[in-house]
Amino acid sequence: MHTSLKRKLLWGTGSAVVALMTVLPAIAEAQDSEKSEEIIVTARRRAEDIQKVPAGITAFGAAQLAQRQIQTDEDLQVSVPGLTIRTVEGSNQIFYSLRGQTVDGFSGTATAVVPYVNDVQFNSAGAASFFDLESVQVLKGPQGTLFGRNATGGAILFNTTAPRDEFGGYMEARVGNYGYVEGTGALNIPIVKDKVAFRVAFDIADRRGYQENLYDGKKLGEMENRYGRGSLALTPNDRLKNVTVFQYGHSGGSSAVPVGYSIYSRDANGVAPKAPDGSTLVTSAADFYSPATFNFLFGAGGWDRFLAGNPGILASQPNAQTLGLAGFLASRETQPFWSAASVVDGAHNQTNYFTTNTTTYELSDNVTLKNIIGYFYDRSVDVAGETGVPYGIQYTANLATGDYGNYYGTKGFSEEFQVQGKALNDALNYIVGAFYQHSSRHTYYPQYYFSALPLAPGLGVNNDNIGRTTNYAIFAQATYDLSSKLLDGLSVTGGVRYSWEESKLLQLQRDSAFSNLPEQKVKFNKPSWEAGLQYQVTPEILTYVKGRGSWRGGGLSDSGPHRNASFSAIPPGNVFQPETVTDVEAGLKYGGQVFNRPAHLNVDLYRTWINGTQRSEFPNYQGAQIAVTINLPKATVQGIEIDGTIKPTEWLTLGASGAVTEATFVTASVLVLGNVFTFGPWADVPKYSGTLYTQIELPMAPEWGSLTLRADLYAQSAQYFSNNNATILPGTRLPSYKLLNGKLDWHDIKGSNVSIGLFARNITNEKYYSGGLAQGAGFGVNAANVGRPRMFGAQIRYEF
Repeated sequence: MHTSLKRKLLWGTGSAVVALMTVLPAIAEAQDSEKSEEIIVTARRRAEDIQKVPAGITAFGAAQLAQRQIQTDEDLQVSVPGLTIRTVEGSNQIFYSLRGQTVDGFSGTATAVVPYVNDVQFNSAGAASFFDLESVQVLKGPQGTLFGRNATGGAILFNTTAPRDEFGGYMEARVGNYGYVEGTGALNIPIVKDKVAFRVAFDIADRRGYQENLYDGKKLGEMENRYGRGSLALTPNDRLKNVTVFQYGHSGGSSAVPVGYSIYSRDANGVAPKAPDGSTLVTSAADFYSPATFNFLFGAGGWDRFLAGNPGILASQPNAQTLGLAGFLASRETQPFWSAASVVDGAHNQTNYFTTNTTTYELSDNVTLKNIIGYFYDRSVDVAGETGVPYGIQYTANLATGDYGNYYGTKGFSEEFQVQGKALNDALNYIVGAFYQHSSRHTYYPQYYFSALPLAPGLGVNNDNIGRTTNYAIFAQATYDLSSKLLDGLSVTGGVRYSWEESKLLQLQRDSAFSNLPEQKVKFNKPSWEAGLQYQVTPEILTYVKGRGSWRGGGLSDSGPHRNASFSAIPPGNVFQPETVTDVEAGLKYGGQVFNRPAHLNVDLYRTWINGTQRSEFPNYQGAQIAVTINLPKATVQGIEIDGTIKPTEWLTLGASGAVTEATFVTASVLVLGNVFTFGPWADVPKYSGTLYTQIELPMAPEWGSLTLRADLYAQSAQYFSNNNATILPGTRLPSYKLLNGKLDWHDIKGSNVSIGLFARNITNEKYYSGGLAQGAGFGVNAANVGRPRMFGAQIRYEF
């Protein structure tokens, strides 16, 4: 789509929003008192109706999470316009992408979309399991003033269900295809009436693998989850409340691994292919893993001896005898979509736990003190066939040292104190506070390159380091109601936060590629801010415009050369600078009646300016491929997000949501270790995405309970898994796809507390990709991750 047409689309949509603003008040005034469903969010650190908050937010309560089958990170994408959940090395390594903001793999940068559990930032290297949650809220755009460490893309708030002053709970069991079995439940116990309550919850799930590894016949994508949580609420008096939550989890099984997606190889005349910009593409892997090369290096019959020592190659690539790696894609076309050709087993082992403690004290009717303490720990070891082909181009293991799997361990502690209050006859709502966080990460990446075993060993390289980050911040934000001063329903919001960050990196001595280097340290400090006007036109209609500025800290690339090392490039080596973001957002929220029926419509228009965009690049350094984080000077992201529902009858609900996102590298070229890299198109962001859904209350006598059928159809346009597709990494464009999900629930069967249901995801068994790992610039091979196939089953729930 041409830029002029895109601008017309955005401005045309904006004009439509203005038109709606003039029409909806008249519609609203003609309606009766029936209201649309109220959803409470905490985007401004206090409980509010989502329709009264001047910001782009998508939120779900416990019932909506169940209806929409939101049980994992990936499930969120279907229901949140503009959110992309992408996988990198396998199905258990996921990253959020929102409004064009994300984090590249192996970058060492802070995430742009920050997850929180009970207002405490939680860093995890893998996919999460959602159970016994009270709500999930997705806040869009920069969140630098009110939430923890700065976030330039957004924040996702997971709130666990708090203990209540009544005895009760539930048990739920699910079974499905691929041997899926899951049990989850919760028990709420009031220990001392109105004073002490305890809640315990658990989730246990198993599923067989859905991806067949043709290399060794094993199944990949297995799930083995074990999670438990305990929550204790203390309410000594009416003004003081303390809630402590502790959760432990373990995830095992295996990841679905990437599959070979594009390979750069020479033609019949030995000529290497060209990139779109005319440069010659890397063909090292295809050149090496070929009959001609092995017969030259190891004598006549060398290729046959190599294949005999690696029988999995022919098992997963029948034409390997004559074509070698260059023929893999042709062979792949004849194989099942949900199959792999991986030399490693995709083993996944993750353990994590966290604890949060929240104390709230009402100092007076107008002033509340709040203190939030959090600690998290996450450890994962993952093995992945990173190139997706049956050759030892790159292992997540070092066969020379016996180390197996990429290790990623994080832990952190945070403390936040807030003062919330009202003043000036309740016209002023304010919050001031201070924040501290210390976190550390230990990464150990054993690598083995270009194995020719059993004929010759490959090259073993390890990367072993510890990074530590400390963050301090003070913040204040206030909203002042101008109704009595200027215009009824008009208010103004202003906020500021100032943060100081210090990052350290220590390369350890265990066979590390960058060992024997002194500890590095960098410091950064910057402000974040927000300013906006919001106008409550009628009780049903809110309009707003706001501007925000935020940043995410700079740091040190853990697998890049030390800034004091000698290399042929400009300094500062592995040091990268902060990324700063400024955005403008305008929105309309309507929640009321359309032709006497409940409805809501939320529309957000935004434009974001980014300076120092943090991206990973994989140049060659001293004969090995490394990952370094660089700063691109300028980029922009603009778009529109729409979410709406209407209930035309008592038994029917219709809904739609969607996003148009246009992300551009304004300054696309940068010097990395003496080489110029040019970026574009923007990765991990489909230009168009959206969901249509319907929910039907099927006819049934009231004494038999209620029967509900829901269907969701999600679709998105193509997206890239490399930021260099137009130059050195062509073949990294993933096609568009659509997913159809459905759920049938029979609640309160014959007046009992028993409910049963049927569910299905990807009903049409759509073949699609969920992300990838682009290593074509180093090896000439790019790999992509397959999405989940059709999964279906049944569930039964008992509440007491």
